[in-house]
Amino acid sequence: MTTATLTAAPTRTTTWELDRGRCAAEVSLALPGATIWRARLRPVTARLTGPDGPADTVTLTATLFPRPIMTSLPLSRFLFLRRTPRTTQLRLTAQGETGEPARLIGEIVLGARAWPIRLVLRRTPIDDARVLVTVAGRVVRPMTTFPGAVVDVEAVAEFVRCD
Repeated sequence: MTTATLTAAPTRTTTWELDRGRCAAEVSLALPGATIWRARLRPVTARLTGPDGPADTVTLTATLFPRPIMTSLPLSRFLFLRRTPRTTQLRLTAQGETGEPARLIGEIVLGARAWPIRLVLRRTPIDDARVLVTVAGRVVRPMTTFPGAVVDVEAVAEFVRCD
């Protein structure tokens, strides 16, 4: 009698780095039925790590400046995280199962404060070396001054293969 052992071929992990010239990240504050404020943030770095094949996890890490580039209301840029020092950076880390779309669970950290977040990530290959990534999600327990308000996060970015 012969015994055969089957082992799964190892899945190759690919790392992608953000192309800073081709990205946009936005935070919006909404009350039921209406978005009342939007802020565009400037990404510093971002990295996407995931498998080339199925059945593995995908990880997204990003660092952003907490001072908005622009906002939807005039003269309101200073209101976004107003007690945050200029040198502090906003960090996002999320991980989840691969799929289309990938559903990620993570955390946004700013200094000593942290907020849980849920994201949906979609990847669209541009060519062998580039991928377009869209991310949308909601802060699970936002700290807001308005009852019933929600904080949503949206981003679109082009990533370049590092391997």
